Amino acid sequence: MTARPIVVKLGGSLLGWQGLPGALGSYLDGLKPAKAVLIVGGGKAADFLRELDSVHGIGEKRSHGLALRMLDVTAHLVAAVVPGVEVAEGTEELERVWNRGFVPALAPRRLLEDLDRDREKVDLRPECWDVTSDSIAALAAVWIGASSLKLLKSTGFRGRCGRAEASRRGLVDPYFPTASRTLDRVTVINLRADPPTTAELDAD
Repeated sequence: MTARPIVVKLGGSLLGWQGLPGALGSYLDGLKPAKAVLIVGGGKAADFLRELDSVHGIGEKRSHGLALRMLDVTAHLVAAVVPGVEVAEGTEELERVWNRGFVPALAPRRLLEDLDRDREKVDLRPECWDVTSDSIAALAAVWIGASSLKLLKSTGFRGRCGRAEASRRGLVDPYFPTASRTLDRVTVINLRADPPTTAELDAD
């Protein structure tokens, strides 16, 4: 039986951290021989689009769509600075990247289009600011049949917490409990901690 992949979501708050290449590279190495899929958050790029929306009234749906496109850009950014990471433009490219010995950073634009076409497989994704890259990573994990989702962040806690409670605390977005409801295991890792701290988010 083929082992199921692991989805690793890199929080956008980590993109400006000087220690990112070493910390992320070490973390991904520690997951081997499991097949990991990396999804990168938008960070300040997404925040910039939020600001433009507030100034110009672009509209939540349109500005949210633009912010999601920035996730393709940040995937390429991480691939440029972290050795061993290579961009996969779609889920059909994951196996190719794994076979080359790299960890695929999934540029999610095409995945999101697939999600919108197959609404029976995953929960309908509202196009609003309540859906951040955490929920996108959860939906991607469901789509590819991942065994678990690991959220790499700049903050965290030890122990266990329900996903709805994590949303109330602002650790994940409001849509995350819905997006992740069929995932057996979700883990939050504070990548900046030395050593990184780990917490489990239980399904509600």
